Amino acid sequence: MSAISFEDFQKTKFFPCLDGIRAVAVMWVVFYHCPKLDIPIIKELQGMGDLGVDLFFVLSGFLITTLILREQPASLADRLKGFYWRRALRIFPVYYLAIFVYWLAVTVASPEKVDLYNLHVPSLMAYYIDFKLAFTPQPFPPFGHAWSLSIEEKYYLLWPLVAMVLSRRKGLAVAVGLIVVAIGWRFYLVSTYTGDLTGRLYYSFDTRYDAILWGAVLAYLLKSKPVWDVFGKIFSRAAVFYLVAVLFLVAGIFSFLDNSQLLRYVLAPLFSFVLITCILQRPQIPGCRILETFGFKYVGKVSYGIYIFHPIAISVAIKLGPVVGSPYWVFTFVCGSILSVLLAGASFRFFESPFLKLRNVFGQNTAKKMVVAEVSVLNNK
Repeated sequence: MSAISFEDFQKTKFFPCLDGIRAVAVMWVVFYHCPKLDIPIIKELQGMGDLGVDLFFVLSGFLITTLILREQPASLADRLKGFYWRRALRIFPVYYLAIFVYWLAVTVASPEKVDLYNLHVPSLMAYYIDFKLAFTPQPFPPFGHAWSLSIEEKYYLLWPLVAMVLSRRKGLAVAVGLIVVAIGWRFYLVSTYTGDLTGRLYYSFDTRYDAILWGAVLAYLLKSKPVWDVFGKIFSRAAVFYLVAVLFLVAGIFSFLDNSQLLRYVLAPLFSFVLITCILQRPQIPGCRILETFGFKYVGKVSYGIYIFHPIAISVAIKLGPVVGSPYWVFTFVCGSILSVLLAGASFRFFESPFLKLRNVFGQNTAKKMVVAEVSVLNNK
């Protein structure tokens, strides 16, 4: 099946398959955070669920950079104001609501964890919980999974200015250079760090930002027709199936290598890079058609809320399991997933949407000048 043309790709303002990919990523994370199963192949798949975060990172880098590259000319000040205003309305309201919701949940259901949670509230409020967990990963606090949101927030703060100021060629060079720096920095830490190396590599911005920049690199590359044509020949439909096999092979390698962190942090973003490229070039393949169905698109639409609230939903499912007498692991995942979607959907409909309607209140003249290249990254991320 041939790839879509470069011209059609450039005209595309919405990529429905990517909402489906976002749905797969977030549900993989939900599965990862459910109680572990003692069934070999399922346990292996569940243990790789944190790769869903890498997929989120690469998607964010691609979509945000694509949006910036497709904007029509405007002053730098107007572009930055518009970008940060939309991002703030999408991210901050539900995030700061969640900080309160988790405090309330801990106070009611797990009062023994209140002191631990209160200790992390400043880092949650100021978006530096990624560094706090990197240096003190245990005990893991409620809403500790906000470490990945903290990493993305630093990217949103720093990268748009670079992408808006530099030319495509220079921006690509900077992104590639920073990826090389991150890889080198991880190698240095592996040989010198004396603390908890796993936590240090896993949680902090300085060791994980390159995954987001792989998405930025993809956005830059796909602005070039020659590169688009080359990718169309390299990333065939079969590449998606090969990637699945390679992913399981790499997971097996991880379990035997002491320094598997280095391999994991290099290969996981590359896997996401190739997967997203295949989907963008061949949205007609059967797998993509499934990702474009209503269920996948809706879960992708509310994936931000699912990611934020799913630990609460899983905790409720764990408590309900013995009551209903269902198989523990099946019920926990199914019930936890349904509750996560319901919570996120309610949050999006009744709390987040009113804020999203304010996006054009600030700088309406600027908004009229801009082309929204990927509305899902602003509405659904």
